[in-house]
Amino acid sequence: MFKIGDRLKDLREKKGLSQVQLAKLLEVSNATIANYESERRALTFDKLQEILSALGSSFEEFFLTKQSNIKKEIPIVSKVSAGNGYIAEETILDYLSLPEELGKNCDFATFVTGDSMIPLLKENDLILINKTENLSNGNIGIFSLNENVYVKKFNYNPLTKEIKLVSLNKEYPNISVEKTDNFSIIGKVIGSFDYNF
Repeated sequence: MFKIGDRLKDLREKKGLSQVQLAKLLEVSNATIANYESERRALTFDKLQEILSALGSSFEEFFLTKQSNIKKEIPIVSKVSAGNGYIAEETILDYLSLPEELGKNCDFATFVTGDSMIPLLKENDLILINKTENLSNGNIGIFSLNENVYVKKFNYNPLTKEIKLVSLNKEYPNISVEKTDNFSIIGKVIGSFDYNF
């Protein structure tokens, strides 16, 4: 059976880091790392991605092990734009297998086009999506706006009730959502990685 904590410990040791060194890189306590490795503390996609980045690793390296017990298949659907908009489609391109513990919050995956979300997301990154209509300020999500689909950072002003879709790449303008726009939140980005199929 694929055990997240054991795999994290194996990967950390493979990279030649102690719990103390990894904790220092992540600016967390030593106990936090110990709790992740003993599975006394739940590990989300966001936090796992942060840890793997600190280890100079990737989701592929983390999951590609003979010990993996794959239990959930996630559909990979058509691309979303990290740029100026990509017409929405819902074609299933492939399926991604994930360990059930991490896959339970992931409803589908999709590829990124464009570079408006660099450095967080790059062109052709595969992003993992949890379907939800509710996001908190600062969440990275995918959105439908006037029949185009975008991946952006969500910004909502509770005083003015204004919504902005924010690009991390400053070469791209933010998108203001108007009251007359056909707008909806599709889901929250809970992880990303390079993927070739």
